[in-house]
Amino acid sequence: MSADGFTNQYGALNETHTIIGMPSPDGHAETINGFGIGITSTCSAQDGAWEFAMKLLSPEAQRSISGGDPVMKSALKEHLLEIVQQFNDQKKVFYEPERLTDEYADWYIGQLSDAIIVPDINPTVLMIMCEEMPAYFAGDKTLDEVISTIENRINLLLREHG
Repeated sequence: MSADGFTNQYGALNETHTIIGMPSPDGHAETINGFGIGITSTCSAQDGAWEFAMKLLSPEAQRSISGGDPVMKSALKEHLLEIVQQFNDQKKVFYEPERLTDEYADWYIGQLSDAIIVPDINPTVLMIMCEEMPAYFAGDKTLDEVISTIENRINLLLREHG
């Protein structure tokens, strides 16, 4: 749930409640399903890729993000202050007494700052796939052989991690 949805649904409870997420594999209570971008060492246009990544982190791009929260705290705070204003304006229309203060933005950011990112893929599994797939593309193994090897290695990994 992003700041918009959370604020509209639960924002008025911020003085008595905290945000908790789904438990992570290591038992940490607050997790965020995250994703990101990266530049591989074999990228032929590393400078261009870096420029693109920095463009995504620009204040202008962060302000235009829709469907999620900006990753820059300053952009998120700006966004939250707008949400607080909209929340309070809506409450005025319906003559509801509960209002949010600007401190709500700091509270929300503080709640998220304690969370850990849970990658949507296991990097070790991805590494195994990257190690085994070239044999198929080079014609050294069939797809079934590569899949069997990947499956065996991942099953071994899972057994080792309990």
